[in-house]
Amino acid sequence: MEEADVRMIPHAVNATAEGSRRCVIVSGDKDVVVLALHFFSMLNYVDCRNFGSVQE
Repeated sequence: MEEADVRMIPHAVNATAEGSRRCVIVSGDKDVVVLALHFFSMLNYVDCRNFGSVQE
């Protein structure tokens, strides 16, 4: 796992804890998806959408 993969989730958790109503994580990396799903309950929002794959 890359360092950026691991750092995205704490930033998202902090943003939603500080009152952000939307947090969008865009990544073509499956590691990021797995981490986001694992920590989903810590993110204070309900909306989870899959917008398809990221084109590289």
